[in-house]
Amino acid sequence: MRWLAHWRRRKRICLQQNILLFGAFVIFVVTWLIFSDESQAITLSGIENFFLQGKAAQLNRARGGRRKGRSLPHQADANLVEEDEEDDEDGSVDSSEKFAHCDLGGLRDYFNSDEVRLQKQEEIEEHRKDFPWWTYCLAGGFNVLLYGVGSKKALLDAFRENQLSPYRTLTVDGFREDVTARTILINIIESMQLKNCEQRRRSLVDWAKHIASAIERKKQQLIILLNNIDSPNLRDSADQEVLATLVENPAVLMIATIDHINATLLWTSVLLESFKWVYCRADTYTYPADELLAGQSSLLGLNPKTSHSAHSLSSLDVLWQSLATNSRSIFRLFYAMFFSANEPVSFWDLFSAAKDDFLVSSDTALRQQLVEFNDHRVLRWKRGDDGNEQLVGTLDRCLIEKFLNEKGLNLEYV
Repeated sequence: MRWLAHWRRRKRICLQQNILLFGAFVIFVVTWLIFSDESQAITLSGIENFFLQGKAAQLNRARGGRRKGRSLPHQADANLVEEDEEDDEDGSVDSSEKFAHCDLGGLRDYFNSDEVRLQKQEEIEEHRKDFPWWTYCLAGGFNVLLYGVGSKKALLDAFRENQLSPYRTLTVDGFREDVTARTILINIIESMQLKNCEQRRRSLVDWAKHIASAIERKKQQLIILLNNIDSPNLRDSADQEVLATLVENPAVLMIATIDHINATLLWTSVLLESFKWVYCRADTYTYPADELLAGQSSLLGLNPKTSHSAHSLSSLDVLWQSLATNSRSIFRLFYAMFFSANEPVSFWDLFSAAKDDFLVSSDTALRQQLVEFNDHRVLRWKRGDDGNEQLVGTLDRCLIEKFLNEKGLNLEYV
């Protein structure tokens, strides 16, 4: 029995030794794999750093700009905003120096040269063979979306003159700063001479649906030619929903253009079903002069937000019909104060005058009304030298006087 106990003890010792050897082997293999991955990662990191020299700083600056909470109208704008951040934070060339090196006179002469005009005409002639197909798509109840390199504004104008002259059309330059979904609806009411189509308490979507139904009840049809449906002012999902609601009705058709490479990200499957796009390629390779001059450019020194928007008597009448009685009185009161002093009107001075005339009961109510006026580009806000809010009229005195005279009012401020 002694030898049996000795044999069992030897067996147990051998088993423990085998377990230790196996454990050491496993540790060796794991350690080898770890150091092998690290050496490979170090090698790859060195290669990447060689080919990405100088990119790390730009990425860090872009991340820093995003941490500042810069607002985006739509996710599709992210690429453009990141490019702008990198350009703005590059301190090599000041914006004023860039503007000093830009020969605006030479640029204007180049755009007006016979060579450029001939080139545009050649590109348009090349696409004229597609005009019947676009018309066929519109006749089938679809909407046409033109994409490609270059400005397509002249192409749309040629298509309208060649194919759509017998029909009611409305051309909208979406790249302009003063173009919004609301202004498009107002222009439709004006061009179609629709009655009882004021916004009142409707949302923009319901208003668009009401306008389209009014056109259908008149047994008419409107074709909208929209340049740059992907412009920054129309990239918001709410604005796209308004446009989609319009063309859901067969009485409203649309042929639109896009320039941004990620423009299709603006539309969900629901919006795409409403738009019913037929995609047509239209490469014009034409320099987008109108689009650039209408937008903001630090190179050209342009800031369209400070420019006055053009209004007519008919457009003011559409706005007037949508306003309540007190809002109309506030409109007249503001311009009476503005033209009597020929200087910006203090917000609190306007509030005191409106409160004395029992037009508003609180500054909040007045602000809400002024925001609507600002959206319609009949006034704009500014900050005075003393830090107080001021209001500046954007309409000409002769236009306001003529419009108010038609309404039996005047600009006298007592």
